[in-house]
Amino acid sequence: MSNLSDIQIRTWIKNSERFDARSDGDGLYLRFRLVDTIPVWRFRYRFTGKQRVMNIGTYGQVSLAGARKMTKELKARVALGHDVAAEKPGRKADAVAKIEAKNNAFTVGHKADDYFNSRVLGKWKHPNIARARIENDIKPNIGKLAIEDVKLSHIDLMLKAIIKRGAPTMANDVLRWTRRRVTTPSNGTYCNTTPRLLLTWRTLAAKKQHEAAH
Repeated sequence: MSNLSDIQIRTWIKNSERFDARSDGDGLYLRFRLVDTIPVWRFRYRFTGKQRVMNIGTYGQVSLAGARKMTKELKARVALGHDVAAEKPGRKADAVAKIEAKNNAFTVGHKADDYFNSRVLGKWKHPNIARARIENDIKPNIGKLAIEDVKLSHIDLMLKAIIKRGAPTMANDVLRWTRRRVTTPSNGTYCNTTPRLLLTWRTLAAKKQHEAAH
């Protein structure tokens, strides 16, 4: 049976009422010590006869409903013979690795900047035209995507946004410019995951021309 409520927890926070542990049931506890700026969720369980405890997030990060869901999932893993507290560092390392991989991915925005600096700046008579396409159309729509993650649907949404603001000619220019200069990796070859996208550029261009005309 659950014992805590959001109203209770918010009242404790507002009144700065400190405590070591208040139970919600099923091994879920809330801690709010003097060292805690915000209450901390903790999951307690027994594994091979020993008491185990682990933090599963703060009240600011994990809602009461979310903490109950996590506790249910953790209890199920314990029942299957997993020491979930011992597994936590491994899960954290995996999460950090995924974040780092995402941060280090070569994105469309990186490619666009690289092209601008190496092929446009100092060589085009009006480089501000290319810069405007990058900053106003490409980056806001697909700039954060890794090159290999670009799909036809992403390009379609970008072009629709340009057409919606009343610039169909610009939409075709951006389509052509993106195809030739942004979706090609630095080594000059296309990504293995994008052949279907590249094969449908012409179809999409024709579609946008038809939409602009009507």
